[in-house]
Amino acid sequence: MTALATSMIDVLDALLEQLQRRRERVLRAVPGTSRAVRLAELYEQEARVFSLLFERSQTRIEWRAALSAEAHARSCARTWRAQANAYRSSTDICRNTGLNGVWS
Repeated sequence: MTALATSMIDVLDALLEQLQRRRERVLRAVPGTSRAVRLAELYEQEARVFSLLFERSQTRIEWRAALSAEAHARSCARTWRAQANAYRSSTDICRNTGLNGVWS
């Protein structure tokens, strides 16, 4: 592996570490639409980092791992987007039925 490749791996590793710390902070927030949206965005960013890692992989095992991690992050992002939509729907139902604040 060249010095440039090692340096790029270090940068991507630092980005993933930063995203993990941000995700841990967001997970401590009160559950709700905003939290779910933020988690989805963080997982989307993580997927982009793994996509970059995939593009720079030099061995088959590296690109398989990066591709798998990217797919997992995209799946998590979809799950959190769906959760955000569910929170929005429950909030809309509460507003429309006069139960504002019951499920939000």
